[in-house]
Amino acid sequence: MTLVGYDTSTDKNQSEFLQSQIESKLSGVKVEVKSLPFLSAYNLAVKGEFDLQLSYWLNDYADPMSELETHELNNSHNFGKYTSKNFNKQLSLAKSKNATSQKAYFKNLLNAQKQLSKATRSSRSAPKLKTT
Repeated sequence: MTLVGYDTSTDKNQSEFLQSQIESKLSGVKVEVKSLPFLSAYNLAVKGEFDLQLSYWLNDYADPMSELETHELNNSHNFGKYTSKNFNKQLSLAKSKNATSQKAYFKNLLNAQKQLSKATRSSRSAPKLKTT
């Protein structure tokens, strides 16, 4: 299994920590860490040439949609090529029909997050949402 990260000291430390945790908790699993310059690591991610990828995302705007959109199939940051009809439907409804109803909007985002959490092993999923 290959873990791709950047060649900064912080990323190297985090990659080594993840490597040790995975190898100590999952019998027989070996993790090769590739600490690469940003552009090299990014190019591998874009091509999908990784098993695990250490990366960062800062929301463009203060809304969980900013995080959730990164998992849409056509999003340039969806390096794992995640796709789900239900997930896409929830985001589409939130962006269109339910955009003017705060309660409906956040219900769609919550449903999308639940779908994403069930379907992926991504630790880069959306911030936890609550509805009242």
